[in-house]
Amino acid sequence: MLPGSIQMSGETLSGAEVKGVCEGLAEGTVRLLSLRGCLLSDRDFARLCQGVSQSPSLVQLNLNLGVVSSASRVQHLAQSLLANRSLHSLFLHGNPLTDTGLSLLNNALAVHPSLVSLDLGDCMLGDEGISLICGLLPPDGAKPGLRELTLSANTAVSCSGWARLAIALAHSSQIRTLNLDYNPLGDHIASMLAVCVASSRTLEVLDLEGTGLTNQSAQTLKRYGVGEGFLSWIHALYSTSSARVRVNGASTSAFQIRNGTRQGCPLSLLLFALSLEPLLSSIRQNSNIKGLQGSLIDHKVSAYTDDLMFFLPDPVGSMPEVIRELRDYGSLSGFKINEAKSEILAIAPPGNWRRILSTQYTFCWCSSSLTYLGIHLTPDFTKLFALNFSRLLAVIKADIGHGLRNFYRGWDEFM
Repeated sequence: MLPGSIQMSGETLSGAEVKGVCEGLAEGTVRLLSLRGCLLSDRDFARLCQGVSQSPSLVQLNLNLGVVSSASRVQHLAQSLLANRSLHSLFLHGNPLTDTGLSLLNNALAVHPSLVSLDLGDCMLGDEGISLICGLLPPDGAKPGLRELTLSANTAVSCSGWARLAIALAHSSQIRTLNLDYNPLGDHIASMLAVCVASSRTLEVLDLEGTGLTNQSAQTLKRYGVGEGFLSWIHALYSTSSARVRVNGASTSAFQIRNGTRQGCPLSLLLFALSLEPLLSSIRQNSNIKGLQGSLIDHKVSAYTDDLMFFLPDPVGSMPEVIRELRDYGSLSGFKINEAKSEILAIAPPGNWRRILSTQYTFCWCSSSLTYLGIHLTPDFTKLFALNFSRLLAVIKADIGHGLRNFYRGWDEFM
């Protein structure tokens, strides 16, 4: 047994034993408390939580395999975490928390000043629980943010839930170790996580054992995982980034930059493209969004940095799903769609669907053409040449003429 540790497994604890543990916690002699599959009364569990709240030395708390077995115990644990200031690691593996239990713990976890490692493996979590976890990832001035996260064997989480986690990891986390073993992830989630690996500046370990990944997933991870060179660039430019603020000629002390990219950094566009890929992948996999059916694939979206264009043959049925995907992504990444600057161009006569969508969204309706990446698009294909090439040719002729006039003027002055 490690010095300053109390570790028990599969035992039935008496009131006297719990009292002894609480005394050690209050005296500051216990750094690790581990109860694995132990049985104790609700009253003794409440006393134990009171000891945790008073401990000045407890660094790691393990309450695994059914120790936190009811909503009342979750509430006692949450109250103890609100008072505790020393804990770095919390392991709740194998407890039937569900999303409801995690919601009871969420506030205490979110404000804890020193918690960096969290194990919620096999806790029967679903998509709502993953959303709560995403809010725990980013650091702020009062807390460091999570660095180790275990979500093993939470099989109720859907593709949408894992997509939200991938987006949150790519944008605003300090996670170094992520354990997702024994979740039925599949190839779709593999691509999301691959993007997360490539765009995260801190992630070092990703455990996917027992997740049923196929050879296709392995190739996806290899394809998106880029390589040691790219990752070393990110590490060199961002792992120790710091800045100072100059006020009235005096500079403040240096502080670490944890989010964003440096202005003018050559990696910015690549990192942004990687961070956007989970959104695009989620849209492509959403069966409720109908795109233009090609011979091999369904064309739903075109993206160039943050300029997105959707192809929706069924706008009434697909638009709500598109907006949901964008808002889910925005809630995690910080991006927000500006409906006032978003445009719709009807290729076919709009009929009733324009009236239906106009009551729900404030998009601008284009009467004759829409401009995307400098290209004028129109429902009438016969006008494409005149709207694009004719205008471009006129601009080129004007530029050439202006250049020649300046050339002859300069030549005359030289002569």
